[in-house]
Amino acid sequence: MRNKILGLAIGEKSLFVAEVQGGDRPAVRAVAELQYPAGVSFAEARPESAHAAELGKALAKLLKEKGIAARNAVIGLPARWLLVKPKEVPAADDATVAGMLRLEAESEFSSELKDLVFDFARQSQGASGNTVLLVATQRRYLDALAAMCDAARLDPIAVTSSAIALARATAQGQLNGSKAGGERNLLVLTLGATASELTAQHGALPDAVRHLRPSNPQPPFVNELRRAVSMLGGGSSDRQLILWGDAELDARALGDQLGFPVQIGQLKSLGVDPSTACSNGDSCRYAPAVALAMTALGDMPAAVDFLHSRLAPPQPRRIPRWAYAVGGAVLLMLLGWAGEMVDTSSLSSRLQALQNRQMSDDQVAKASAFVNEVTTAQDWYMNEARYEACMRDLLLAVPNDGQTYATSLDLREPSRAIGSGDAKLTGAAAHELSGTLTGRTLDKAHVIQLLQDIEAMPQFTNLNDGPIDANYRGGDVSFSIAFDYLLPERLNKK
Repeated sequence: MRNKILGLAIGEKSLFVAEVQGGDRPAVRAVAELQYPAGVSFAEARPESAHAAELGKALAKLLKEKGIAARNAVIGLPARWLLVKPKEVPAADDATVAGMLRLEAESEFSSELKDLVFDFARQSQGASGNTVLLVATQRRYLDALAAMCDAARLDPIAVTSSAIALARATAQGQLNGSKAGGERNLLVLTLGATASELTAQHGALPDAVRHLRPSNPQPPFVNELRRAVSMLGGGSSDRQLILWGDAELDARALGDQLGFPVQIGQLKSLGVDPSTACSNGDSCRYAPAVALAMTALGDMPAAVDFLHSRLAPPQPRRIPRWAYAVGGAVLLMLLGWAGEMVDTSSLSSRLQALQNRQMSDDQVAKASAFVNEVTTAQDWYMNEARYEACMRDLLLAVPNDGQTYATSLDLREPSRAIGSGDAKLTGAAAHELSGTLTGRTLDKAHVIQLLQDIEAMPQFTNLNDGPIDANYRGGDVSFSIAFDYLLPERLNKK
């Protein structure tokens, strides 16, 4: 578990830093604000430009001056950089919901899809379905943040929304402090010098995220806030607003204008023990950065994480670890045979000559055994990598679903006629290899699917599935599949 986490709340002209140390009651060890150098901003901070690197160097200097040693960082994006849409989905697991939202994103943002990164936050689940919050940001912001962290020698462990992180922490604090307060229709307002952010939610996750103008001048800001609140729906009788940021607005007066209670947020309500560095009057300015760091110290991950998006395209199938082990063993066998490879045709002629000279039965048996061994070795080096081809085709057939895995693989040579050299294989079948794949998977349906996938490949013949044993304590089943294997080249000649 990480002991110290940095929260970085990105803004248009500055970013806020908070170092939080974990424990029974997390403590805020240090806070700081980085004003961007003149002429440098995230609006131009593309990874190929010098802006991102310059911001990273300035951040590294600030951290050194403040004595901040933490290197793992949770980064929060401003609401202005986000595209947020609520989506109604049927009741289903996260994987199914992710597939549906991926298709919706492709249909709605097909032209911009390559430039956007998506994720979603799941909200309260109902009987017939639930609502999720589809959130997107431009990929260039993530690339610029990665370049900045690289220059500052930081390790970004999550990139999320500052507003969502703070609203989630505020709601949890309300639930812990007062049950009645936690059940209210909660609004969270964060004030900043260049922008303000409003979130509305029921329970643990927000229903909406809004970007608003800065709080000064106050009259147009209050008018915009009232319009934003009215568009969220619901009545004012059960609403409550928590105010974070510069203490420029009078909470009571703002509550009178809005028609529901307004309270000033306190860092201690987030579940942290503020240190001396946060005990001054403007400590609430750093609340978003503190909430971001808290997401890496709690039991629940960030509601939205663009670094580990659940809507990212599926990764290509990778070779499982057991295949590397089998491949390494085969490679060692190949290297061992390479030092002993000889001309099998010459050895066959020599054996025939010895037999014509009426050798003893013992001499003939030894010579025949030697020729058979060399004949077997020939198959490894005559442009017929049968074992490698067989294992490659098995890898393509076995799903990389994290639930199906092999416990053993037995590959055997078919019988050959004694002293036949490069003769045809004996027996009714003209196969090149015989094998048995043993493993475990989730249930019998997965075994049947695996058998069908292998059977669909023409180079595998004579498939025979063994008994399927259920392991009720482990929740999975074992399987055994026997097969014959033909090289694709031999298969095409049949």
